[in-house]
Amino acid sequence: MVFKLNIRLEKDTIFVCENSYSQILLMNDSRYPWFIIVPKTNTLEIFNLEETWQLELNNQINLISIFLKSKYPKSILNIAKIGNIVQQLHVHVLARSENDFAWPNPVWGVGKIDKYDKKDSIILINEFNQYFDRHYETLN
Repeated sequence: MVFKLNIRLEKDTIFVCENSYSQILLMNDSRYPWFIIVPKTNTLEIFNLEETWQLELNNQINLISIFLKSKYPKSILNIAKIGNIVQQLHVHVLARSENDFAWPNPVWGVGKIDKYDKKDSIILINEFNQYFDRHYETLN
């Protein structure tokens, strides 16, 4: 299977990293620390993934969650698989706070996106990649 990222995800995100199972992206909206995991599959539903892929997806959700909680300890994590607009399996993992723009409502479609400064996105991505490289194997 040739993996092709949905055009909307490509337009709205910044590439973070990838492995044989998935790509990890950063939503290009600096109002929220917001990662997206995109499994490299044509399957649209998590329950249709092979067990190995489900475990890998869960490991990546956990890894991103731990990273976000360590960086933003007072945050509340939101984890969601929706797929109503983007017809490609992807999971959102983001840190929310009572001070964020949309609180306590969902973040989707609320307000005007505030794109990352390139420097700020590079810093966050580098921090995540260092964390991911150190801890990824321990989850498998």
